[in-house]
Amino acid sequence: MNHHGCWEEFYSNIIPHKTYTHQSKAVDAIEYNYYVSLCKFRLLITQGAIKIISNTLATKLLCDTSEFISCSRYGGEGGSILFKEKGQCVQDRIYSDDSSVSSEFTKGVYSYSEISAYESFKNKIIYSSIENAGKSNRLGSGTICMVSGGIEIQSCNVSSSYTYTGSLYHIRSCGSNSNTTFTSYKSSNNERDASACAAHHDSQNSFLIKSCNLIDNRGAWIVYAEIAKVHMYGCSLIDNIASGLTLVCRKSGDELIYEKCYGNNLIRINNLVRVISEEQRKFTIKNSQTRKLNCPTDPITHARIQPYNYNIYVGSFLTLGMF
Repeated sequence: MNHHGCWEEFYSNIIPHKTYTHQSKAVDAIEYNYYVSLCKFRLLITQGAIKIISNTLATKLLCDTSEFISCSRYGGEGGSILFKEKGQCVQDRIYSDDSSVSSEFTKGVYSYSEISAYESFKNKIIYSSIENAGKSNRLGSGTICMVSGGIEIQSCNVSSSYTYTGSLYHIRSCGSNSNTTFTSYKSSNNERDASACAAHHDSQNSFLIKSCNLIDNRGAWIVYAEIAKVHMYGCSLIDNIASGLTLVCRKSGDELIYEKCYGNNLIRINNLVRVISEEQRKFTIKNSQTRKLNCPTDPITHARIQPYNYNIYVGSFLTLGMF
């Protein structure tokens, strides 16, 4: 069967797989390849819509052209979709409304995908719309949580999050580069520690946020990065009521590059509370005329950055307190 989201576009057509189409019952599988297409999952309120837990690198999931309406998972990650441990996961042309989980800090209110820690292994959500995560109970941590692999979210609408904590989009990556492009992150309604994008990364690799809209998000910050090289390029930050861009540094080499972006209010780095070092470290804002500022031992409320073509580098062993 060759749907327009075809399996061979992402994986080899010679790989055996089960095709699951025009269905409404949940998918619960172990160590097999699934192609889920043209399905409408509604009110699956105990174990979500798709659950694939695998211990083999060969396991693959492609879910395309499907709806997830008011699905939830009790006692685990991924309100609508859970793909965990090993393999590859691609979501293409998905619509989700009002996914939920059952506790405050459970990750991935819409989806949780944790795959093999190789960049060549796909961990993607593309051409999709994810709305109203957590609206029914205001629980969970993060609308989308993606862990490891070649993480990519492209041409999506991720909006109206009502989670208890966390971000619209949360990645945790080890050993690979990640990116989000041409995507709108809008209306995160969590005021506990919400953000539009959050990254816990391997500092040897990078997280690219390119040509994205971050609009009307409310909470502690807009972008939260820890142990990461984050590059924001050509993004719009509009009407966000938050502390601003925030960079948490745990080791030498962490950096945030903020380039050719537009914001209609002040972009700030907040909550630098102390320097963990016996010697005084340097906080550097680089543009055409580099300025170097020493970090004092007393708390700093914010550093100001104009919203165009600034590179921000933070020296080793700085901690920006958020919690």
